Formats: sequence, structure tokens, C-alpha cells
Amino acid sequence: VPFLVLTTIVAFPLAVYHSYFREKAYGLLTQGFSDWLLDRVNPGSPAYNLPFAGTLQGSLDAAALRAGLDALVARHEALRTCFLAPSEEGHEPVQTVVPAVSLALPWIDLSALPPPRRQAELDRLADAEGRRPFDLARCPLLRATLVGLDGREHALLLAREGASVVV
Repeated sequence: VPFLVLTTIVAFPLAVYHSYFREKAYGLLTQGFSDWLLDRVNPGSPAYNLPFAGTLQGSLDAAALRAGLDALVARHEALRTCFLAPSEEGHEPVQTVVPAVSLALPWIDLSALPPPRRQAELDRLADAEGRRPFDLARCPLLRATLVGLDGREHALLLAREGASVVV
């Protein structure tokens, strides 16, 4: 019985904490403000993008992969944090955490291409995804693309905005 009481006492404040701090706007910390300002000075710059490409072998359940990515975004508020411009003159920008967001997982099929051309196209897609800028006012600050290379090999291209996000 003491274990249940302790769990209830500890869990309740955490639930209150999480419900209170979600869907609210907060002033930016020094680093967040610097990142937001750099984005305004050089809009569309991919300088802080963190791209990743990995291959997946075997049969793939794309729906399960997407659900896993959605769970990752749901778990990490940093991936659901957006940076909003000041609404009035003289006000500072704010950050807000959106309660839920579903990650798009577009599918690109390269299986019809011959292997050397397939690899070249995969390299081009990965480079383009890494260079595509993020809009700091729109969540999530993570993108994913699934590329089919053949029936049993796939590539997962991920990019996240890295200046303001720590996961």
C-alpha cells in the first residue's frame, strides 16, 4: 500500500506540471533567441540542419515505422517546440510546445532504377533533404522520408533543425 500512495503522490504533481506547461508560450532563452535571430537574418539557411541517412534491410512495415517516429516526436517536446515571431512591436519572440503533431513519411520508390543510378539518386535526395530549410514557426522540427531501393532494402532520410533542438 505505501508504494501505491507514493506513486499517486509523485504522479499527480508530474501530471499537473505537464498539463500546465504544454500549449503555452515562453520567452526564448539566450540560445533560442540567438537561433531565432540568425534565422531571421539569414532566412532559409540550412546551416543548422542535422541530416541522417540509414539503410533498413528486410521487409518493412511503413505504418509501424511512422508510428515509431510519431512516438519519438510525442516523447520529445523539443521536436514539438516552435518559435513564433513577436506579435507586437517591442515584444520578443516566444517558443511554444504543440500538444501533438503527426510526422509525414513520404515514400519515394527508386527500385526501377539500375543500382548505380539508384545510389546516385539516393545521394541526391539525401543531400536535398539535408539542405531544405526548416520554418521555425511550424512543427515538427523533424522530417523523414522513406526511400525504397528494392523489395528488401530501404533508406530512411531524417533531418532535424539542430540549432534550437536538443533531444
